[in-house]
Amino acid sequence: MEALSPTRYGLYVGIDVSLKTLSVAWGESARAIGRAQTYPQTHAGYAALQRALRQTGVAPAAVVVVLEATSTYWMQLAVALWRAGYAVCVVNPKQAHHFRLACQQQTKTDAIDAQVLARLAASQALPRWQPSSTVGEAVYQRLVEHDQVVKLRQMARNELHALQQRDQPDPVVVARHQQRLDTFDQQLKQIKRELRALLKDSAWAPLFKCLCGITGIGLLGAAWLLVITEGFTTCESPEQLAAYLGLVPHRQDSGQRQGHKPLATTGHARARRTLYQACGSAIRYNPPIRDFYQRLRDRGKLVKVARCAATRKLVHQVFAIVRQSQAQARVLPPTPLTP
Repeated sequence: MEALSPTRYGLYVGIDVSLKTLSVAWGESARAIGRAQTYPQTHAGYAALQRALRQTGVAPAAVVVVLEATSTYWMQLAVALWRAGYAVCVVNPKQAHHFRLACQQQTKTDAIDAQVLARLAASQALPRWQPSSTVGEAVYQRLVEHDQVVKLRQMARNELHALQQRDQPDPVVVARHQQRLDTFDQQLKQIKRELRALLKDSAWAPLFKCLCGITGIGLLGAAWLLVITEGFTTCESPEQLAAYLGLVPHRQDSGQRQGHKPLATTGHARARRTLYQACGSAIRYNPPIRDFYQRLRDRGKLVKVARCAATRKLVHQVFAIVRQSQAQARVLPPTPLTP
């Protein structure tokens, strides 16, 4: 992902996004950020903001806009600005929070947050954002929906179990709970059918087939890997992918406390959970992962620690196999058409 150097741009814009309003501040340098202005969180407000930015005389390509990834409120604005040719950066709210503290800015309002984001744009090189592909967005929404239905199904199971433990469970109520469970099961099957059809009919089809051929990686694991990497185009190494998933331990040394290496608490939690569950199958049937896991257990590592390490090993294996498959696809000549 390309990083935006602050010296390349003529105007730095910070936008604090909320449900109904946008607080926007901009300036030509970190010391020249003006007062924040407010626009409605509507398409008309987006157009008014772009007119105000054009009045500065700076071309859109020379304007860098920084937003926080606050829920999903920022998405429509980010896409609108990206389509208009602005350089858009979407930062983690934690990064903006720590930058505000580093600037010794104790007061927090929407207007001040917009100014802080503009100063962040003028001070640091930030990765450039671009929207997900059409297939990536469609797959992602179904993956999130799948997680939500699984949670609802588990809640329904718990309620049915509690109902069945009563002294006189009413058959009509029990049947209604069971019907709700059956509905959730049907929805999960439908979501999986849609996921498989989307991936098989997309440009990611060769990668999807390659991933599903790896022992331990199923439909959901393959889909998450393709979505978070945009078809393995946004990560350059397996270490980078493992770090994004939050599977890489990091040192925390302080004074007499040396060598403490907990796993990161950041990263893509949904994808990490799916791959952690997939690793259970890899530990049993994937020889390299199984042997690696067993060596760790023999050394006295706890089950959870060994399984997290095995999940990271599985990610490295996946990355290597995918890169090898892509290299072979580039080297092999196209299959001639039969007359």
